[in-house]
Amino acid sequence: MMLRLPQLGALGATVAGFLMVAWTAAAQPSAPQFNPDNALDEARVEERSILGQLAMIDGELEQVLAEILERREELEELERQRATHVAAVQEADRQLQSLAGGVRAQIRALYRIYRQGLAQVLFGAEDPRELRRRGRYLASLVRADAGRFRTFEQIRDQRQSTLNKLDEDRSRLDELRDELEDKESELREQRSARMDLLKKVRERRELALQVMGEWDRARNQFDTMLDARTDTQTTQPTRNRPTDAWAGGMGISRTAVPTSPSSANTFRESFGRLPWPVRGRLVRRYGLSTNPATGHRTTHNGIDVAAEFAEPVRAVYRGIVRMAGPVRGLGQTVAVQHGPYTTVYAHLSGVRVRVDDTVVAGQVIGLVGNTGLTSADGYRLTFEVRYNNSPQDPLPWLTQ
Repeated sequence: MMLRLPQLGALGATVAGFLMVAWTAAAQPSAPQFNPDNALDEARVEERSILGQLAMIDGELEQVLAEILERREELEELERQRATHVAAVQEADRQLQSLAGGVRAQIRALYRIYRQGLAQVLFGAEDPRELRRRGRYLASLVRADAGRFRTFEQIRDQRQSTLNKLDEDRSRLDELRDELEDKESELREQRSARMDLLKKVRERRELALQVMGEWDRARNQFDTMLDARTDTQTTQPTRNRPTDAWAGGMGISRTAVPTSPSSANTFRESFGRLPWPVRGRLVRRYGLSTNPATGHRTTHNGIDVAAEFAEPVRAVYRGIVRMAGPVRGLGQTVAVQHGPYTTVYAHLSGVRVRVDDTVVAGQVIGLVGNTGLTSADGYRLTFEVRYNNSPQDPLPWLTQ
């Protein structure tokens, strides 16, 4: 499960070796045998692609998160059982208290009969009629006593059994809490390992260039795959002009708050009224942006919303799930088709739907994460709106 240190170090070693060879070649231009393309090819053969490593770590994170959620559900169920057992003990105490007075009175009556002598009580009757009456009274008293004593003992035994279950509950709860702490610690370590890898990607220009090349290829593969899985339509889209995703004064700090689902009959009629897919803060817009490590200008196909880890991500409109799972570069991704339109939810930490599922607006389809290749250390959702697989600016579609 855990990402081993050699796996993390291997990438750094490969890059360091590549940079050393490149530096040596620059310092000694007379060495014609050095070929940067060959060096890069050798590095790729020697080491998995960067996105491949990220995908591997993302898979491990998803598995650990699933185990944590499973332990939490078991913990909640045990808490409910414990509450039931506590209530049962309290009810047994109440019943025992209610019976205690009668039992004490019966014991005192039996003690008095014992002191007087049973024969004296029976045969002290002055006539046969009185004798029969006393006999019936004593018999009913004995039967009632036996019943009350049995009830008392049963309740007492049930109470003790429930107390034993409470002890077992406490022991199991302690075990589950320990397991949960271990899993959460494991998840934190794996997150840290992943962040270290991303930091190396951002800090090295050469490595970032390689990543950008892989990212472009991954995005093209995603476009092709999505195009194959969605049915294209001919309705004209609502067009939006791309803007610089990092332009100042563009309201980047806007808070995203999910609203009630739109009542429109079609996706297109929901323009400007779609609910936000997640509660968070808008941190990146649709359009052109510059990679800080490489200066490379790229077009961002959606918007980024920063949110808490594992914050629920909801479908913005009813539709059919066409993609649900890991995608190179985008990490855990869900794509929902709404006729000629498709909404994409990327960099999730977990997916809660399957391909061909029908979803409704507001339904939880995944959890916020940072799987795939992201541009920040925090957790965020990349949200896209596409018409016939052509990206649109999602912001005007959302309720303001």
